Amino acid sequence: MKIRLAYTYLALKNIAGISDETISRALGKLGTLDGVFDLNKTALMESGFNEKQASSIISRNLDRGFVEDEIRYARNNGINIITLEEGGYPAMLREIYAPPALLYFRGREEPLRMPSIGIVGSRKASRVSMNYTREIAADLAELGFNIVSGYALGVDINAHLGAVSAGFTTAVLGNGLRHVYPDSHIKYMDDILGSGCFLSEFPLEEPPIAKNFPIRNRIISGMCHGIVVVEASNKSGSLITARLANEQGREVFAVPAAPEFAHRATNELIKNGAKLVESYYDIVEEFSRLLPGGKFIDKRKAGAIVFDCPKRQNIFDNLGQGPLSRDELCINTGLSVEDMMVLLAEMELEGYIVNDLDGKYRVNGGIGG
Repeated sequence: MKIRLAYTYLALKNIAGISDETISRALGKLGTLDGVFDLNKTALMESGFNEKQASSIISRNLDRGFVEDEIRYARNNGINIITLEEGGYPAMLREIYAPPALLYFRGREEPLRMPSIGIVGSRKASRVSMNYTREIAADLAELGFNIVSGYALGVDINAHLGAVSAGFTTAVLGNGLRHVYPDSHIKYMDDILGSGCFLSEFPLEEPPIAKNFPIRNRIISGMCHGIVVVEASNKSGSLITARLANEQGREVFAVPAAPEFAHRATNELIKNGAKLVESYYDIVEEFSRLLPGGKFIDKRKAGAIVFDCPKRQNIFDNLGQGPLSRDELCINTGLSVEDMMVLLAEMELEGYIVNDLDGKYRVNGGIGG
């Protein structure tokens, strides 16, 4: 934690009328807010502060005791305060409109530097959906994705627990880091801190009140490349997160639900353009570029397929990483164009692979189930 910057940002946030949007705009003009309290009124107004805000900055019209207490408690309890202009701030989150000016952070730093996938859903999810969530979170975490969720009951906590079994996770809270909500999740704190972190934009003593959770959701979607909705009811927080993800230009994925499910709003998401998810591979197909050198075989579909012919196995394994053109397959496998044409035709006729309209080949999703 850079104490001077943390103090500056906390002080600005403590001044009436200064929002994240104001701070982001001023940072864009100044390049750094270090020294902002030393600027004169003209320079402050040229940086995007209005006259009243500029006057408050100059007169230090803020609660200095609160700012000093936040920094003192954070330093004494292993909590970091990351400001918008620091390298440790999540890169994707910095890109959204009016990103949080600062984040309170506790735990391991690695997840904030990793490509992230958010997984959200109902607090009253079915047992089937909670088990599915653990499995898909573990699969994605094993590949190298940071799994982000809201530490709530149901889908959220199962996303975190699945992730820590194989990789990293980030729990984004709708309260300050001096509180744990819900109380029943105190027992999971060590697991999260061992393989991830807790994140919040709220002051340390902020309680978990209802209005905070939609605000929290914009961080979950904002720091991720994509959001997966596993189970959701109409007008739920999960749908708010999906809407925010759309607004932020993130990919939205949804797991289809049977018509008799109480929380089947994911079906509406799919009808409105969300990408249908059956296995982790449906997500990896979109983001394989984020994990260079990885091998992304769909365990559910491709794992049981073993060919006697090494050339066929080579082609199939390459397509297990994502759709490829004939030329790309030739480069990846070292096979000649003539051999490739024959093998592709045979494998397509036998139903192992499919040639899409864009000319690329992919593993047939209907095999190996």
